[in-house]
Amino acid sequence: LVVISMGSYVRSLSPFNGSEPIDVVREGKQMKEKQKTVEQLKQEIKLFMDERDWQQYHTPKNMSMQIVVEAAELMEPFLFVESSASQAELEKKREAVEHEVADVAICLLNFCVRSNIDLATVIAKKMVINAQKYTVEKCKGKRTKYNEL
Repeated sequence: LVVISMGSYVRSLSPFNGSEPIDVVREGKQMKEKQKTVEQLKQEIKLFMDERDWQQYHTPKNMSMQIVVEAAELMEPFLFVESSASQAELEKKREAVEHEVADVAICLLNFCVRSNIDLATVIAKKMVINAQKYTVEKCKGKRTKYNEL
């Protein structure tokens, strides 16, 4: 295990050998969502994949399919559960659902890494398009698709 300290940040360079998870530590605390950037997450995922020499399998086709597979696994706990009961089911199976959420995010971010996609930029661009399609005046409180408003 190699650790690099950069100011108040400590980074494990070989964090995935065995049961030890990766930790990016800031002032002795594991970083939370509001503190960790998308770029940091992408670099952690890239390191994990590169250490295992898995990038050879990470074609756009394979990675896009993996996103769908993981998304289907996220849906599985809610299969045959009424919408009204889905929140209770989430709480009952929270840890498994969180693992699937992480898998979906990991696959998506890995797709972005391997395809050189700046996720923040493409989200910002898509939000502009969505705002034009789904104006507040036309769609507030409605579930209708933009071309049917």
